[in-house]
Amino acid sequence: MVSFFGRCFTFFFFVLSAHISFGQMCGNYKKDSIDMKRISEMQITLDSNTTQQQAKPVIFKSIKVVDVRYDTTLIGIYSLFTNGFAPTVKNYKVNLHGGLANSLCNYLNSFFKATPSAGDIELICFIKKFSLARRDTVVSNESMYKKYSQLDFEAEVFLRSGSNYYAGIKIDTILYSVIDTKKKQVNGDMQQYLLMPGLQLLQHEISSTNWDDISGRKAFAKSVMWDHYLTDRFNIPVLSQSVKKGIYRSFAEFKNNTPYIENFKIENGKFNTIQLEDNKGNNISTLKLFGFCDGEKYWLLFGSYCFPMFRVGNGFEFFLTYSKRVKILSSLNMESGKVY
Repeated sequence: MVSFFGRCFTFFFFVLSAHISFGQMCGNYKKDSIDMKRISEMQITLDSNTTQQQAKPVIFKSIKVVDVRYDTTLIGIYSLFTNGFAPTVKNYKVNLHGGLANSLCNYLNSFFKATPSAGDIELICFIKKFSLARRDTVVSNESMYKKYSQLDFEAEVFLRSGSNYYAGIKIDTILYSVIDTKKKQVNGDMQQYLLMPGLQLLQHEISSTNWDDISGRKAFAKSVMWDHYLTDRFNIPVLSQSVKKGIYRSFAEFKNNTPYIENFKIENGKFNTIQLEDNKGNNISTLKLFGFCDGEKYWLLFGSYCFPMFRVGNGFEFFLTYSKRVKILSSLNMESGKVY
């Protein structure tokens, strides 16, 4: 795993003093959407056999996991750099075997014993965040392969009894640990030092909650729950409206599809950069801008460098692209605007 700033450093390291037009830059990115579909997966299999089953009686018969993240195709990104005469980058989407919802469902249900007499009662666990990333910091004891990483984890758990839903647990935390980023070791370290502590936290919260008390709280109808988590959550302008040409100063303007300038021109600059001009020919500084839309696709700005973003599910992913061999996969967090 590599932080966005680490990815940008690698990108700029490879940039040559070429002078190309924005149209030529678009040509360089034509295969990005195809390459996005060809990215390999690095799968993590949760070993449910290593868990001890919960001995404390529970009132529910099972646990259902619903993945309501914006991008459900990954839980992290691992980029492997190969040095040499022709440097290359191999990107992997880190994911749980069988997908996050299926994997967590199997794992949790192997831990908690079913209660045959529970009737039509189950826990519904909505996963809003579950992402691995390199921590953006410099730590004195970091080595070449030992890196500080984090798990961003948010879940909301409801008790469903018949057609009624009762709010039970909310987890919103970030876990940190040092992991080995060598390809042979990173998979096991991510599971042992980040994923398992996160799941153990969820197991502990479920075990220590008095679910009899929860069932006495205000009840929500199924339609309200599904509208909130599966409809309203993704009903944001940039996902629901057509593309609109314009420049975005912030992630909020991008998310709300409200560019502050709609009439502008894109000119080529030096070293593969671009320049933006308003309709009077005045230069628009790109240093503090989030990005822009050329009327066809969205572009993320990092200084004067721009990268086309591709919608994946309800999120956006992109490559820091230098050449056919050097493309570093990154993703946009649709809640915070951070880039991983």
